[in-house]
Amino acid sequence: MLFSYPEWEKCGCSRRFLSQHVLCRLHVNSKVARFWIKVGIASRDWHNLTNDMSESENPMARTSTKAAKVRRTFRTVKPRTSDLVYDIENAVMAVRALFVEIRNERSQAGIDQWWDDVAVALILMTPEKAKNDVVYLLPISRDFEDLAIVYKDAMQLKKTEGVVPLGAAFWQLDQEAGGEVDVWVEQWLTGPRAMLAADRASKAFEESGGKGTNANFGKETT
Repeated sequence: MLFSYPEWEKCGCSRRFLSQHVLCRLHVNSKVARFWIKVGIASRDWHNLTNDMSESENPMARTSTKAAKVRRTFRTVKPRTSDLVYDIENAVMAVRALFVEIRNERSQAGIDQWWDDVAVALILMTPEKAKNDVVYLLPISRDFEDLAIVYKDAMQLKKTEGVVPLGAAFWQLDQEAGGEVDVWVEQWLTGPRAMLAADRASKAFEESGGKGTNANFGKETT
C-alpha cells in the first residue's frame, strides 16, 4: 500500500510538494518514509511556506540567487540532538531521496537543470575504535539503476572498514553567482568525533568538485 495524499497532508505536506517527491513511492511501513514524514519533508515544506512569506518582508531575500534560496531550504534544518542510525541500504535510499529533493527544489526555483551543477553523496565514517579515522563520500547517480553500484561499494567498505553512515554531503554550483560553489553536510550522527568527520567530509567534497573521494579526519589532519 502506497501513501495517499491525505496521509501525507496530516504531516503538513502540500500536494504540490509531494506530487514531485520520490518518497511517495516508498511503502507506509518503511523506516525511511516514516523519518522523512516526521522530520525531512514536513519541516522543509513548512520552511518553504515561511520562507515565501519572509521574502515579502525582507528585501535582501528578493536579491539573493535562486541557488542560494535552495541552499537555505536545506541548511535551516535544525541540527540533530540524538543519533539517527541507518543501515547501509536505508542510508543509500535516504541520500537518493535527498538528491531528488534538491533537484526538485532547484526546478521549482526556476534554475536551469544541469546535471553537473549539483551532487549529493553518502558519507561513511570508520568506527571509533578503527585503526584510521577516515570518511568516504559516495555520490549518488542520477540514474536510479546505479544505486546498486553505490550500495555495493558501501557494503564493501562496511565489510573491510566497518564504516557507518554519517550523513549526506551536498555540493551545489551557483551559476548566477559567477560559478561559486557551496558545500554543506546533513549530519545524522552526533558528538565531537562525528562533527569532526562531517567537517572534514565537507571540505573533501568541495576539494573533489562534488566527486567521490575519501579523507582522514584524525586530530593530526586538523
